[in-house]
Amino acid sequence: MTEESLTRKVPLSVAVELTYRCNNSCIFCSCPWEADKSFIQRELTTDEWKTAINKAVLLGSENVTLTGGEPLMRSDILDILDYIGTHEEIKSKRLITNSLLLTDEVLILLKKHDFALSTSLPGVKTYRKHTGSKGAEQVLSWVKRASNLGLHVTTGITVTKLNKFELYETVAGALLAGSKTILLNRFLPGGRGLKHRKRLELSRADVNEMLATAEEVLSISKRRGMLGTEVPYCAIDNPEQYKQIHFGHICSAAKGFYVIDPSGYVRACNHSPVRVGTLDDFSENKYWQAFRLRAYRPTSCTGCDNQDFCDAGCREVAHICNGSIFSDDPLVQQGRNS
Repeated sequence: MTEESLTRKVPLSVAVELTYRCNNSCIFCSCPWEADKSFIQRELTTDEWKTAINKAVLLGSENVTLTGGEPLMRSDILDILDYIGTHEEIKSKRLITNSLLLTDEVLILLKKHDFALSTSLPGVKTYRKHTGSKGAEQVLSWVKRASNLGLHVTTGITVTKLNKFELYETVAGALLAGSKTILLNRFLPGGRGLKHRKRLELSRADVNEMLATAEEVLSISKRRGMLGTEVPYCAIDNPEQYKQIHFGHICSAAKGFYVIDPSGYVRACNHSPVRVGTLDDFSENKYWQAFRLRAYRPTSCTGCDNQDFCDAGCREVAHICNGSIFSDDPLVQQGRNS
């Protein structure tokens, strides 16, 4: 976190959750409204989204990611893509989709406006078990078509106990189809995933196996990858050994990125069930400030030599699983109990 980053009211990057709706029913989904349906309110209209995006840009955001839910379920998605694509002050644009509703018309518009594309592949053999849909081959087909069109494609892989056995094949399949980057996400309890935590959650050993497997495939293919959520430094065996896959230890919520949810509320993180206000009145919220200023150090890590560069894992997972942003991430908790 730099002095320059704190002079803006918001981080450079904003994730715009266009809709609560989704055509998949992923058992690992961490969207907060999948745990509490009362979270769902009226979605912003097309014009209201354009206004919200303008406000975010005026506050200092330059990088916009469209997500959901499944953003392609919006009937106005082409209008929104075109609006963002022609917005001169937006420097970086990305669409996150499960790909099942992609069309050539969408791909052509993404190419026209220099969008990056991120898609989801939580396993090949286990795709249906994780999502409730048939679609792994369809996802890979769209990755290939998007790559051939010249789009930069990232494949996101949520790793669980049910699919880690096929992680090598899943990463390799995405790369062979044309993905430039692999984004790994360890399963994070939250949303619908809370109901399935026992059979999905990774142990410390599983996380290290995940990283080692991804590193092997990425090294062979000479591609790069990253871990989407921060991990406790103490949970990784020999972190210096990883050359192809990047992972961080400091939470980027409210510092590197933030979220505008489908009803226009601001949240520090896409995993967070806590709304801190609207774009007009969020910046002084104490919960937002705790993330913004890293004022969430776990009390159990007091005295640790790594506190300058490690937040002891995901603060929202600590909150969701253990009641407070000052609690332990489950990976830290495992280490203390071992």
